[in-house]
Amino acid sequence: MDEPATAAAAPPAGAGPAEMRFRIFRRGEWRRAFRLEEVFWTALEDAAADKGVKVADYVRSIVDGEPEGAANSSSLLRVHAATWLQDRIARLEVAREQREILHAALAAPLPRFVISATRALVSFNTEFSAYVTGRAQAASAEDVSKARLTLDIPVDRLVEVLAGQPGRVVLCGFTIRTSAAIASGRARVTLAQPSRRDLVVGYILPG
Repeated sequence: MDEPATAAAAPPAGAGPAEMRFRIFRRGEWRRAFRLEEVFWTALEDAAADKGVKVADYVRSIVDGEPEGAANSSSLLRVHAATWLQDRIARLEVAREQREILHAALAAPLPRFVISATRALVSFNTEFSAYVTGRAQAASAEDVSKARLTLDIPVDRLVEVLAGQPGRVVLCGFTIRTSAAIASGRARVTLAQPSRRDLVVGYILPG
């Protein structure tokens, strides 16, 4: 059975990100020791948690995955830690951008919805919720979120048409199905942003 990973004592209280910490890792007969700045240890621990593995196993996969003589092990760990941090920042930026897009798309006081390129109902505003509650007899906000919304034009085709002419708006029919009833009507749809092909926003026309 693998021995638990061991290390020098936890970083002292108040240790800064540039403080060096020495750690020893053991996995069976595998034993290695490294001295890295605290900021890199923190990143490696978060990266390991992100993958659902122990930091010792994560470190071993990095060190054993590189050919001998490619670089010293401490440098490899620093590079992997920095790369993971860059990827994490990029993921957070994408999430923040999508939140801002959804907020802008749903701001108008009309029943509006946002669907993804995979036809999933991503978000909607309170006016859309009221529309579904009244027309398709949804009993609660949860029922609204589970409603199935389909458009007369296949979404992949719709995205292709809209992406070809930035700012274009297309009129199409829609159907909303809940566990209780079905509602249909007409909606004007466009890309949530010209540069995004994954989100389509539509607003329901009166009548």
